[in-house]
Amino acid sequence: MITITVDKSEARPLKNLRTIDTPFRKYLQTIGLTREALAAKAKLSDRTLHRLEHGLAKPKLATLYALTENLKLSEEQVKELFPDVDLTHQIPKPKKARSERPRASHSSPKANNLRTFREQRMLTRAELARMAGINNVTIYLIEDKQQVPRISTIRKLLTALDLPFSQVNEVFPGG
Repeated sequence: MITITVDKSEARPLKNLRTIDTPFRKYLQTIGLTREALAAKAKLSDRTLHRLEHGLAKPKLATLYALTENLKLSEEQVKELFPDVDLTHQIPKPKKARSERPRASHSSPKANNLRTFREQRMLTRAELARMAGINNVTIYLIEDKQQVPRISTIRKLLTALDLPFSQVNEVFPGG
C-alpha cells in the first residue's frame, strides 16, 4: 500500500470562477448586457465569452474585432478591458459611419467588386472565408477597401467564387 502525504501549508485554495471579476465582466455588468445576449449579437460562442469573462483566455483578433464592433469600444476601452492583450500589432478599429468612410475610386488599387460577386452567389462573408480557407475578418477588410489582398488570397477567393483567374480584373479592377 502506498501512502501519500500532502503538506497543506503550501496548498493554495482554488478560486471559485464565479467570484473572479475581470474588467470585461465588470463592464458587461455595468452596461447591463448578459453574456448570452452579447454572444448572439456579436456572433461569438458563449464559451468564448465565458472564458474571457472569467480571465481563462485572451481574445483573438477576430474576437476583439467582433467585440469592438458590437460594443462600440474605443482602443483605450479595449486596453482597459483586456490589459494582458498586446495590441501593438493590429488593433481593430470601430467601424465608421458610411458617410464618414473614404470612397475609393475605380482607379484606386484598393477598389474591388468582391462584395458584389459574393452577394450574387448568396454567400455570407463567413461562408466565402471558409470556402477560400481565409479569415472572415480578411474578407471584411478587403470588401471595405481597408486591405489590399495578396495574390495568393486573390487566387483563393477566385477559386472559392468559381471564377477563372482571367476574371481577376472584374473582381479587382485596377489591381
